Amino acid sequence: MSDVSKIEKRVAAKFPPGYRAWQESGYCTYSRKNYLWVFEAEWIPLKEIPGYDLWRVTIPGLIPFAFNGAGDHWCFSTACPTANDECEIWFCWHDEEKGLRFAPSFAGWFYRQCLEFASGGMDEDERSIKKARRNLRLWSQRLAEIHSGDWADHLHQLADVEPFYYKHPKLRTNVPMFGFITAMDVDSLVSKQFGKRYLKSEVDWGTFPSRF
Repeated sequence: MSDVSKIEKRVAAKFPPGYRAWQESGYCTYSRKNYLWVFEAEWIPLKEIPGYDLWRVTIPGLIPFAFNGAGDHWCFSTACPTANDECEIWFCWHDEEKGLRFAPSFAGWFYRQCLEFASGGMDEDERSIKKARRNLRLWSQRLAEIHSGDWADHLHQLADVEPFYYKHPKLRTNVPMFGFITAMDVDSLVSKQFGKRYLKSEVDWGTFPSRF
């Protein structure tokens, strides 16, 4: 039995196929040379997932797999299956029992995170731009390993775009954003590819799974 299968048995749930594949390839293990850096997401070590402290409690069926710099968590919401052994990915804030529906699949979560980075997650100097292009090309390769659609091609195409300044109409600051794609275009893609429910659809993860 593989390490991934052992953890699945302990949490009484199957992980999405793409996540399983990446775990087995070592992309989610920090000590491995091929560790995959993801924008605003640090992988939770596989062995720490069972019983992981999600805001002082363990929620049955809600499985955290990564966290951001603020301590908020990315979770598999296994009571909300979608298709082909996939489930919704939720973004759960660390300081309240609220969160967002973020994507309908693991590959979709990764694709959206890459788009979020491309829309403003890099600095404006030439060194940062070159690094961002390398990231997008690598992410394109990794995404192609677990998703057969055109998302990987899109990331590769974005790596060749000349980054530009733009203003987001909903932001109060006058400081322009800088990226390969606008945040508005990202929202449009999310709505088209995933559905409108994944744009600002709030959930009460503290009551999960009783209300879903």
